[in-house]
Amino acid sequence: GFVYSPDWSGSTWGNALNVSVDYYDIRIDDAIQGVDASDIITNCVDTLDTELCALVERTSAGGINLVQNKLQNIGNIETSGVDFSIFYRSHEYGIGQFDYTINATRLIGYSEKVNGVSNELSGSITDETFQRAFPDWKATSSLNWNRERWGGGITWRYASSMEQASGNTLTSQVFTDIRLQYRGLKDETLTTTFGINNVLDNDPAICDS
Repeated sequence: GFVYSPDWSGSTWGNALNVSVDYYDIRIDDAIQGVDASDIITNCVDTLDTELCALVERTSAGGINLVQNKLQNIGNIETSGVDFSIFYRSHEYGIGQFDYTINATRLIGYSEKVNGVSNELSGSITDETFQRAFPDWKATSSLNWNRERWGGGITWRYASSMEQASGNTLTSQVFTDIRLQYRGLKDETLTTTFGINNVLDNDPAICDS
């Protein structure tokens, strides 16, 4: 990666400018994973393997009570992506000083391999009990203002669309948060902040399960 912070950013139009770009490529061997419960059940039915079927506990009525898919060092994880960051700060004017920040991530790929079976998860949300989300793009940007003891800001949070295994699409989302703060109580050692998250009351995308 690299960081660019030019001297000329302290010019007539601004006080500071910083730009950074970072590329990452990570591989984890023998990652801790659990075999998917549905794979255990399916293979038990298909093969009648006694070891697999012993992992599926059933009730007296024959229903599934518990699947013992304990965590093991059987996995492999590979992921890569690019992180972007831009920070800008204005000069101080009569109305105050402003700064703007954006942090974004482009997920190029995220794959997990369990027992030799690879699963690409980028751009998707899992159907596990505790679901995990892997949007291709995530970003947070904020515009902040400060003047003497007062300050405030507006923040935008973005996540791109994702697919479920069922084919259901969760559309991309933007949430807007605002805040206002005052520094001055107890000789400026205490800051009071008032804020509203999701001030536009945007409804999130809904999973179909």
